[in-house]
Amino acid sequence: MQTRALLAAAALAAAAIVSPVYAQDNAAPKDTNKGFYVTAGAGGSWASSASTTYNNPTVNVGNTNYNTSGTLSGNTPLGGGVAVEAGFGYDFGNSIRSELTYIYNNGSIGATSLNVDVTQGGTRYNGVANPNTSGTFSTNSVMLSGYYDIQTKTKFTPYVGAGIG
Repeated sequence: MQTRALLAAAALAAAAIVSPVYAQDNAAPKDTNKGFYVTAGAGGSWASSASTTYNNPTVNVGNTNYNTSGTLSGNTPLGGGVAVEAGFGYDFGNSIRSELTYIYNNGSIGATSLNVDVTQGGTRYNGVANPNTSGTFSTNSVMLSGYYDIQTKTKFTPYVGAGIG
């Protein structure tokens, strides 16, 4: 009798250990949202400094071009600004979406510094010039994008996408 009780307890313990293996795994919810939607965003934008170098530049003085040898290099610091985005999209209901968005960025332009080391007509010109350059800039962009939503068992939906604009 004791053997039967021991076997019954072992079978019950084995069933308790094995039974979670048979539990049904809930699949990720299906994307049933379908239709148009709007999107908007705001943030900051910043650009690095703009640098350029001209080798053997042609210099224009008083409507006369002078061919030179040497380099003319410059650096213009650019400051941050605001970035805003607005658009609309369509969710096809099968984890695929597309969007058309408009993006506006702006920023500031700092004082340019030019390093001059050129020779013209046998005379060498070497020094730094600081023309009075400052102001603002802005960019306008339009993007067409497509996205694939990765369905999960949570309220978060990661996605991958690509666009052209």
